[in-house]
Parts: sequence; C-alpha cells; structure tokens
Amino acid sequence: MAADLTLDLRSDRHYGAALLRDLDIPAIGEFARATIVARIKRGLGSSGAPMRPLSARDARWKSRHGLRPVRDLTGDGKEGGHMLDGIIVQKTSGTSVTITFAAGSAIKKAAINEAREAFFCPSPDDARRIAAFAQQQLDRATQKLEQRMLARWQWTA
Repeated sequence: MAADLTLDLRSDRHYGAALLRDLDIPAIGEFARATIVARIKRGLGSSGAPMRPLSARDARWKSRHGLRPVRDLTGDGKEGGHMLDGIIVQKTSGTSVTITFAAGSAIKKAAINEAREAFFCPSPDDARRIAAFAQQQLDRATQKLEQRMLARWQWTA
C-alpha cells in the first residue's frame, strides 16, 4: 500500500511558536499535493523520469476510452473515480501536513501502481518547488512576526 506522505517543519531555536503560528501549513500542504499530482499527470514518477510504459493491453484500453496511452494514473473514472482525484491533504498540525488517498478504491489502485513504480513521493524537482513555496510562506510569517515585535517595542531618544 502507498504510505501516507508527511511533510514536517520543526521549530528550532531560530523560529519560535509565534512564527509557526503564522506559517500557513495548510497552504504548503495543498501546494505539495498539487505539485505531486501535476507531475503524475505528466506521466513522471518520483524520480522525475517518465514512468514505465503501459502494457500493450492497458495502452489499447486507454486509447479506446479516449485517454493518453501513458502511465499517468488516470482511468475512465467509472470505477471509483480517478485515483489522482483521491489524493488529499488529510490533516495538518502546527508543523506538519499529511497527504494521502481518500477513498478505498484509490488506496488500492495506488498500492498496485506504487509497487510497479514509485510515484507518490516528491521528485527532486517537486521537492525544490515545495521547499521554495515553504520558504515564501516562512518569509511572510517572519515579516508578520517582525511587524508585531516592532509594534510592541518602545523607542526612546
């Protein structure tokens, strides 16, 4: 079975609880989810390289149903919907977000496909994009914290 994906941002001595309160963890999770899904739709696996070709039988089936005959983890949507539609941000905490599959049919399909070839973990390019987005969120949270601190300080001549 494809394991849940958890991204965890831990507080260290440089960033306190006040900073983490302003960090938009759900936005980071949604960005990570969308980034991973977009890569999979392009037919790329967790390595960033194209996923292995479909079997001739599966390629013919997808072509007959008007789909691209590549391993992009989409189907006709009739048997429990498209697997990629089942990737959700399941939960967030102050420092982490968990991305998983919502439906039983998607979980089963994901496990089968993950056994064939890794797709669910972020690729190196995904990781760079997610880290850059998280850094933007951290910069915004830092600015908010600085503004609050400056508003509290008393300046005397």
